[in-house]
Amino acid sequence: MFLRTSLLSFACFHLLGYATALPTSDDTKTVERDVDDPLSPWEDGHFKCKEYVLVITDQHRAGTGCTLATQDSFEAGSSFEVGASLGFGIEQVLSLGLTLSVSSSTSKAYTLTDNTEKGCPKGDWYCGLFIYYDQLQVSGFKIPVTMDGFSEEPFGPVCNEGEGEPYTINYPIELAEGELAGISIDVCACPNAKGWADNGAPSKVCPGPCKGIHEGE
Repeated sequence: MFLRTSLLSFACFHLLGYATALPTSDDTKTVERDVDDPLSPWEDGHFKCKEYVLVITDQHRAGTGCTLATQDSFEAGSSFEVGASLGFGIEQVLSLGLTLSVSSSTSKAYTLTDNTEKGCPKGDWYCGLFIYYDQLQVSGFKIPVTMDGFSEEPFGPVCNEGEGEPYTINYPIELAEGELAGISIDVCACPNAKGWADNGAPSKVCPGPCKGIHEGE
């Protein structure tokens, strides 16, 4: 049973790698790319160049995502670590083929199972609840495409790729619908409630105030 547990108002942080460099011509044979790039489907009777193509240069199980919860429910989601302003959706990368099953939702509800239960020690304090889970980190590039005339053989537009801009996305790894991989939990003492430093309170102190309680309550 969770005792006097409150939702925390601060963010969790985790250490992850950075996007790799743009692949050389020798490497482009192995990267995963948009289907039919750099052409878009037929439009008005002819092909046209895509506005951009997406490539994946690296994907690996990396880092630990974390969120905060009350009682037995919490929310987790995928997010950009690099490239949030590039103008494409997190779900578009899934079509390139990921190595693990993930959730592309930016916020999805999950429920803790019995084997992940952990209680707040009894005492005159409040606890916040950390939820940790495994992530798939996917890195690559959004590459702009411009049209430079038409060719006769084969007939169609000449599409030229520009310099790619890097992105990195972290996806929660799903074992099954409603269940995340690598789930573990921990508790911390709410610093804005009395008793957080008392003997017997959680040894970890939450790095910010907990919601739903008044200062010194």
